[in-house]
Amino acid sequence: MPKRCFRRLLCLIAVLALTLPTPAGRAADDEPEGLMEPFPFLDTVFKQHLFTLERGTSSINFQMQGACTDGRYIWAGWNYRCAITRLDLTTWEMVTREYSAEDWPYAHVNDMTYNPNTNLVYVVAYDPNDNSTRGDIGVFDPMTLEHIETIHLSHDGAMIRINGLAYDRAADQYIVSLTASNGRKFVFLDADFQYLRTVSTAENEPLVLQGIETDGTYIYRALWELNVNNYIRVIDFEGNIVATIDTDTTESALELEDLMYDWNGNWYMNFARDRGLGGEFYYTRLTPSHDNSQLENLLGRLGTTVSLVM
Repeated sequence: MPKRCFRRLLCLIAVLALTLPTPAGRAADDEPEGLMEPFPFLDTVFKQHLFTLERGTSSINFQMQGACTDGRYIWAGWNYRCAITRLDLTTWEMVTREYSAEDWPYAHVNDMTYNPNTNLVYVVAYDPNDNSTRGDIGVFDPMTLEHIETIHLSHDGAMIRINGLAYDRAADQYIVSLTASNGRKFVFLDADFQYLRTVSTAENEPLVLQGIETDGTYIYRALWELNVNNYIRVIDFEGNIVATIDTDTTESALELEDLMYDWNGNWYMNFARDRGLGGEFYYTRLTPSHDNSQLENLLGRLGTTVSLVM
């Protein structure tokens, strides 16, 4: 090959090498070949405020706590209040069933989940002042909001002490987070609440532990940085922390209590309002999405923010 042609060929190769795009999200010089693309989680969530529940002039202090959804309804529990609530995402009607102190079996509803196979709502039902209830799950009818029974979790004769609960529809199993483990340990249970396995993260969780949720691939934990901000930690089923998502909710009066997934690609967040002033619901996204149909549908029904004063 003539030297002139050879030099032209080398120049062409050099130009092509410089102009070929680097794969999105990956720096060619600092990651080993074959490494998976970064997980597609947002750094900061998109969120749309949906619903406010205010205490109003009532002398009763209550804060919204754990919540769950099936895509049509959101169910929520309360602190300082013997009640369970259902919000209709189609009509925005809110129904609350009040219990007497004698009939209400739980002092705190830290987390909730819905199982479409049983058509029941399950709540983390411990009393913060009674360690003997740390393994209790309360069972409620989703429409009548009637309390049905209490399930006591145990394994090898020992109580499974929990503060978070999620139902994995893909695998027909439950995931619970353990108390007294600094947020490190999660236990997988079968459909009958029998022990399957435990997974652990490598480090203790420094923020305030709230509710958990799953989409069948990851565990999502709601976290509160006391009076500062709220975050979502994303953990895979082997205990690896793969992402931290900022909710960009810096108001000290809002405390992220729970995350809700409807198993149709839509997420919701549930915030308690500080000083016993009620709660807030938000629609959110945890991954990039160009599908606005669900949000447009919600906003079409919503019009303006719904505020209900109790």
